[in-house]
Formats: sequence, C-alpha cells, structure tokens
Amino acid sequence: MSVASDAAFVEKLRTIQISRRGLVAAAAATALAARQGLDALAQDSPQVIYTGEVFDAGGATLRVASWGGFWEDAERKLVLNQLETDFNCKVEYDSAWPWFPKFIAGGVDAPPFDVTNWNLPEMFKTAAAGAAQGGFFVPIEEVKANVPNSADLWEFAYQYGHGITYLFSQLGYGYRTEAGDAPADFKAFWEERYADKRGTYITSNTLQMLFFMLANVVYGSGEEDLAAGYEAMKNAMPMKISDFTGNMQTLLERGEVDICVQHDGEVYSQMDKGVPVNWLYWEERKPILTQTKTVSRGSGEVQKKLAY
Repeated sequence: MSVASDAAFVEKLRTIQISRRGLVAAAAATALAARQGLDALAQDSPQVIYTGEVFDAGGATLRVASWGGFWEDAERKLVLNQLETDFNCKVEYDSAWPWFPKFIAGGVDAPPFDVTNWNLPEMFKTAAAGAAQGGFFVPIEEVKANVPNSADLWEFAYQYGHGITYLFSQLGYGYRTEAGDAPADFKAFWEERYADKRGTYITSNTLQMLFFMLANVVYGSGEEDLAAGYEAMKNAMPMKISDFTGNMQTLLERGEVDICVQHDGEVYSQMDKGVPVNWLYWEERKPILTQTKTVSRGSGEVQKKLAY
C-alpha cells in the first residue's frame, strides 16, 4: 500500500462517484496506507516531547484552525482560555475555512497552523498534497505517544491515520416545530410547504456531499446516480445555502428556514436552549459527520507541545 490510496480516496469522494461499500473500503485502505506510509516517518519508538505536565511556554503563540461562531466560543470557554493562562501562551484562532489552500501556500515546513480541525474530504486532500514532501501532519503513533489521555479512546479514533477523530454525529433534518406537521422522511425536504424555507450547504461542505449522495439513492438507483441527484437539487430550489453548520443553526433559529440538513448535536443543543425546533434522523441511510484534529509536522517544538 502507498499514499496513492489516499489520493484515490479523495478523488472518489470529490466526484461523489462511490458506493457505500466502496466508501468503507476506501476509508480502510486510506487508514492502512497512512499507517504503513506516513507513520514510517516516525521513529520505531515515537519521540515523546510532552507527557501531560503544565509548562511555561514563554508567551509563545499557538495557531489553531477550527470553526467559527458558537464553535469558537465553546472552544475558547472550555479549553483555550485556560490553556493561555496555565501555559503562558497566546492562541491565534483562524476560522476562515477552507484550510487546504493555506497549507499548500505555506508548505510542509512552514504550515499555517499548529493544530487543525478537519472534516475528512479536505483532510485527505491536504494529506495527499503534502505526502511527497514528507507529510503535513505528525504521524498518528507520535501523536498518540504525546497525548496521554488518548489511551482512553477507542481505536476507531485513529482509523483515518492523520489525527485523532474525537467527534461522531449523525445527519438528518432539523426543523421548526411551529411550521406544521413534522417531516416524516428524507423526501419531506421537497414538500411544497418548504419552498424557499429549505436549507443546505455549499458543495464543498461534507454535509452537502452526503446529502447529495443520499438524494442519488432515494431518487435514483444508488449513490452513483448523479443525474438523479442533480435533478433532486434542482427541484429543491429555491432554498437557502450556507457554508457552515453554525450559520445554518442561526438560520433555523431565526425562522429563515423551516427545515435544514444538519447533524444531530447542533439541533439538540438548540432544543436544550428552548428554541422551537426538533430532529429527524434519516433512515434511508445513516451517514455520520466526523471531526478530526491534526498536529502539523513542521511546527516548532513548543507549538507541538501546546498542540498536544
């Protein structure tokens, strides 16, 4: 196996021309390739520079790339503000996604970020682009060796080979409870009552990719029936298009959309706050959204320690 498996997987996902079985096989091949290829860059005994202690970073800056809005608010409140205090460092937070062009511009030896939060398609695309130059990311075995509490994670947290996957959520529809009867299934999105009150995402967003693939299944002959998916998207117009789930959460809360493609965590958090929304899981397929954090191989030693 080689890193070519990574590139093949990315190209398949980019074109949406994959079956469910093919997606699983490609993901497995990618993870194996990463372990056999990029992990070889690490020593037989991975170099350990951090063992869980608090240290004085001397005012160093940690560059973090992750989502904006409420996501950034939560990360700062729950983790980053305390990190700055305890470790005498400064966190520089970038939410201007996508990350891929920034990594390409910087190169493997001058990465734009020290720790980066990813959805899978862009992570694989970035990993493939940097593989020939030694890789953008610290190999997973070295990450594990430097993150002591990673020992408590299930093995599938490492299955994608480039970082720690720490969040799995399931896709479906968020909808406003005041907008009439609850949607019953995947096809409800196309009901006339939701005209101009539907919400989905730009095509580079992973949720839109998965939504499109499921439309291929429901309105066509399978995941590869692109014509059926294109026709379904056309028939769903007019609809609101968002770049990010946090923005979609706002559209739903304001009533600018009555139904939207989402992952469950965002809608359940709104329900906890008393927003008049509810949730429908898709049954036709049950896709998931993951979040994975990587550490950049070209970052300085202090930045790597802070990232871990």
